[in-house]
Amino acid sequence: MTQQAMTEPGIRVAIGQFNEMTDEKLRFAAQLGVKSVQMNTPKLPGETHWEEKDLRALVLKCQEYDLVLEAIENVPIHFYQDAMLGRERRDEQIAHYQTTIRNVGKAGIPILGYHWMPKLVLVDRTLRARPGRGPLAPSSTCPRSNRPAGPGMHPRPSSPNSEEPP
Repeated sequence: MTQQAMTEPGIRVAIGQFNEMTDEKLRFAAQLGVKSVQMNTPKLPGETHWEEKDLRALVLKCQEYDLVLEAIENVPIHFYQDAMLGRERRDEQIAHYQTTIRNVGKAGIPILGYHWMPKLVLVDRTLRARPGRGPLAPSSTCPRSNRPAGPGMHPRPSSPNSEEPP
């Protein structure tokens, strides 16, 4: 299968969300009849960025099973954490991230997804006692849970006719 197959109209089904590409996983994908694979934060060498040769090795491994590496979702957070938080090394990390983006493209991988919320920010924003965030109203709850809504979250609207618990 070539990368050109990805330009055909219609839905493409992929198997993925793994970080190591093994023969077992690729055999399984081929047995399912999918044509594409997607990886999430693959375990590759590199402390600051990924090299084209390592990315291309993933593409070639997929091709051994007549599969396409359709996408990589995420790089290690330490590749760009300082850039996200505006720290001193941000410019250096942005340059390294640009290198990774170029190398992903050169390797023939058409999609590089990313998240822009390091775990420490997610945890930090949900702390109840965070100074400067103000108290939470006791009646404010997160959608689909009974936990208090964090800053920036909208409380679940109450409905007298709703069957969902408040």
